[in-house]
Amino acid sequence: MAQLIKSGKSNKEISQILNCSFHTVARHRDNIRAKTNLKNKKINLRSFLLFLKESPILNSRYISFFYYFIVLHNE
Repeated sequence: MAQLIKSGKSNKEISQILNCSFHTVARHRDNIRAKTNLKNKKINLRSFLLFLKESPILNSRYISFFYYFIVLHNE
């Protein structure tokens, strides 16, 4: 699911690819947002997932920086 989101697919496109309901895809997106502390934040899930993929070192410092810069900066 995350891979399809990273590739820029919409909920409708993902549901057709995976042969599941549009609402199932939306629920998965919500769950990913909740697990990454992006729930109710003004940040694009795809951008966040792409950032995680491109980070040379995935540790809490990089994630905290990204969270501060994108999420808290936009509040």
